Amino acid sequence: MGLTTSLFLFALSSTAGLAVGMFFARPLKEKRDFYEELLGFANAVAADMSFRQDGVRAVSSGFAKNCKSKLKAILEAYSQAPMSVPEIKFLDSAENTTVSDFFSRLGKSDVITQQAEIERSKAEISERLNFYKNKFSTRYPMAIKLGLLGGIALGIIML
Repeated sequence: MGLTTSLFLFALSSTAGLAVGMFFARPLKEKRDFYEELLGFANAVAADMSFRQDGVRAVSSGFAKNCKSKLKAILEAYSQAPMSVPEIKFLDSAENTTVSDFFSRLGKSDVITQQAEIERSKAEISERLNFYKNKFSTRYPMAIKLGLLGGIALGIIML
């Protein structure tokens, strides 16, 4: 094997290792992004109730246009049929219950009670968001580095 081929295989294995590391770290990133956008949606609903009072369906359809996480599909489904909250596959059962409770309580009571419930939900969402931010800040770089080191090790073995 020539030097160019060896270096190409080394670079290819390093890149593949990096991709594998990013693949295994992706669920943490998705959950962190989901909770960031969910907190933003809760803030938008609270602000709408305090000032404009357009309604939850209008806020959810407007907020869904700018979403980049998996919250977008949930908001689109919710704006079409607010009585049914879709199950969120990538969350565990406790997280799914928290998010489902948040959506099922929207628009079910008077403004003052609703604002108190939204504030309580925002506290729960913030707690989950901080948990995933901390987990992401330690585990995401670790998964990337381990994937890269695994690719480099494979590249060295192939040389």
